[in-house]
Amino acid sequence: DLYQGEQAERDTETDLAAIRDGNLVELPEQLIQMPGGSARWVRIKKLALLDAEGKASHVLEIGEDITAHKHLDEALTENLNFVEQLLVAIPSPVFFKDANGRYIGVNKAFEDFYGTTSEAMVGKTVFEIAPRELAEIYDKADRDLLESRGKQTYEARVKCADGKEKDVVFFKAVFSTTRSEVGGIVGIILDVTERKLAERHILRL
Repeated sequence: DLYQGEQAERDTETDLAAIRDGNLVELPEQLIQMPGGSARWVRIKKLALLDAEGKASHVLEIGEDITAHKHLDEALTENLNFVEQLLVAIPSPVFFKDANGRYIGVNKAFEDFYGTTSEAMVGKTVFEIAPRELAEIYDKADRDLLESRGKQTYEARVKCADGKEKDVVFFKAVFSTTRSEVGGIVGIILDVTERKLAERHILRL
């Protein structure tokens, strides 16, 4: 009387399942067209109620309206998708580290620059991917930045995918969690090798 088609059939089947099995039936999230209203996302649980003889006499149905949560999830998904596409579009290597100095993500340009993958980088520290003398420089800079909770810019040399060392400039900043705690570091690497070569050439002249 309330619903039509497949929705009515599905609701009847789950009623019968609750009666037959005598257990709590939890339905997956579903979009339901409410009688006389708009479609809503709901999470439903059903339980058979027993009479004095232990037989199922009624079905108790508890529905939770999660429409607002679904819309929020969709908005968050869209934002994450935008951020992912933005990182792919940035031509310079970008990386993220947690508060312990372990990588939590890198972009495509970073993968190409170092000849690695994001999956291979996650969970590693600079000591696992760079020569000791360079890793110590990076690690000290990270610890100083996390302590100051500010921004940081400095020049350094890195070993890239082809095995050659390049001159780069690191631009890094601390990011915070929703609880205003230190979440980690986000950084971008700018390759200035050609500029440095030109500067040295000018000095020689």
